[in-house]
Amino acid sequence: MNAMIAARLFELRLSFIVLVGLLGLAVSTSSALETGASSASSPRGQVTIENWDKGGALSHWVYTHMSEAFPVAVIERGGAIVDLPTELRPEIGALKLNKPGEPEQTLDQFVSNGAVDGCFVLHGGKIVTRNIRPFGLTTFTS
Repeated sequence: MNAMIAARLFELRLSFIVLVGLLGLAVSTSSALETGASSASSPRGQVTIENWDKGGALSHWVYTHMSEAFPVAVIERGGAIVDLPTELRPEIGALKLNKPGEPEQTLDQFVSNGAVDGCFVLHGGKIVTRNIRPFGLTTFTS
């Protein structure tokens, strides 16, 4: 039961962080984008409200340098860290993904090909899938 509560609290906190980030983004987009302190050739100089989350190397850079692209706030956790139980289900990573115009691939292949940094699935208060690439395997190129 404690693991389920901890997982739900984690989900709520993560949702809150995303909401705060998006609200901060909406309020400060014009001022952040108007500063123009970065050169157009730098990743920061290429970030716009239209392209920051379109995927690829630029989105990866934004997600790993969020404080350089947008206003951020540190939100302290409200309780103890709780280890979640793990009951890995490898069949989840074998699920087939079909995107029109692209070859079929499994979820594990999608995570491993660099499109995302990882995939973490909780079900019933347990970790059922985790596939996380180490940081630094991709670099930004313009």
